Amino acid sequence: MQHVVASYDTHFAALKDTAATATAPSDDEPVGKECSNLVVLLSELYNFQVIASVLMYDVIRALLDGDLTEFKVELLLKVTRSQ
Repeated sequence: MQHVVASYDTHFAALKDTAATATAPSDDEPVGKECSNLVVLLSELYNFQVIASVLMYDVIRALLDGDLTEFKVELLLKVTRSQ
């Protein structure tokens, strides 16, 4: 569990850094696919009651922190649709 959350944090931070430097990735590389997949994994683990709601609230709170970007809204939709 700790590895999944740490991996999500790493990919999400890297995505924020990429957006801050405004470097566009190549068309072959989907933006934030690993981060998106990890959010869905965490949501499904919550559905199966493997993780507590506190962790999901922390993920949602982190997504709502700061400016809402298109990718953050997409991740929030993935979390809410899996509930």
